[in-house]
Amino acid sequence: MSVAYTKSTSQNVFVVFLVIVVCSLMYMSNKNSKEFEDIQSMDRAGDVLVSNDRADAGDQPFILNVEIVSETSKKIVFKVKYFMSETAAEGSYNISIHPDTSDWAQSMNTMRAGMNTELVTVSFRPQHPSRVKVESQILHVYVNHYNDKKYIGKVFERRVEFPKTWTM
Repeated sequence: MSVAYTKSTSQNVFVVFLVIVVCSLMYMSNKNSKEFEDIQSMDRAGDVLVSNDRADAGDQPFILNVEIVSETSKKIVFKVKYFMSETAAEGSYNISIHPDTSDWAQSMNTMRAGMNTELVTVSFRPQHPSRVKVESQILHVYVNHYNDKKYIGKVFERRVEFPKTWTM
C-alpha cells in the first residue's frame, strides 16, 4: 500500500510542478508583451530626433532639429527648427515627416526664409478600415522643393530609427 501512495504522491508533485512551469511561462510571455507595449506607447515628449549644427548647406534650406512635442498612439506633434536662406532656389519648400508605412497623414506647411520653427503633426490614417494597428520602425525627415507646383526633389533628408505602434 505504501508503494501506491508513493507513486500517487510523485504523480501529484509532477503535475503541480508542470502547472507551475506552464503558469510561469505564460506570465513571462505576457509580462514581456506588456513591457514591449509600454515601450511602444511611452510618451517621448521632449526627445530630440534630429540635431544638425552644420550650416554648410549653402543656399539649400536645412533642418536644425526635430523635437517631439506630444505623442499618442495615433498622432505625434513635432517642433521643427530650420533655416532657409533668402537666396534659396526659386520655388516653395516644405517639411515632411512620416513613418515607413503608407498609413499616415501630415499637416501642411510652407517654409519661410530665415531661422524659423514649424509644428508638424503626423497622424495614423489607415488605408483600409480593417487596419487598426500598424508597426513602423523608421521616421523619414525631408525638406522638399517645388517650383510652379512641380516637385523638384529633396534638398534635405534624414532617416531616424523610431519604433512605434500606431493604433486607432
